[in-house]
Amino acid sequence: MKTKPTKQQAYKNAIARVKKEREFYAHLVVYLIMNVVILLFKSKVLIFIGQTETDPNFEEWWNYNLILTPLLWGIGLLFHGLWAFEKTILFNKKWEKKKLEELIHKDDYEGTKYL
Repeated sequence: MKTKPTKQQAYKNAIARVKKEREFYAHLVVYLIMNVVILLFKSKVLIFIGQTETDPNFEEWWNYNLILTPLLWGIGLLFHGLWAFEKTILFNKKWEKKKLEELIHKDDYEGTKYL
């Protein structure tokens, strides 16, 4: 059975939670800034490096990276957010409680008990 945390432990838990959320928001800001920069300078980068005529394969690679970079980074950011805000998709606290009740009920019915 889980005991209620002391005020000091609750404070430490709150500090850890705030730190995780702050790190997520910093990650989100970097994600937004970098993707805006990438999109704004797509064609400007090629001109800056002095490449006016580009290889078609390079152009295709460049265009795919403009899509894949935000998409894959965004998936990573999504998982970072789920971790930071302690959200789970599949096996959350509600599922855990329901599964425990189901197993206890099943064992009570079959004549064996966990508790």
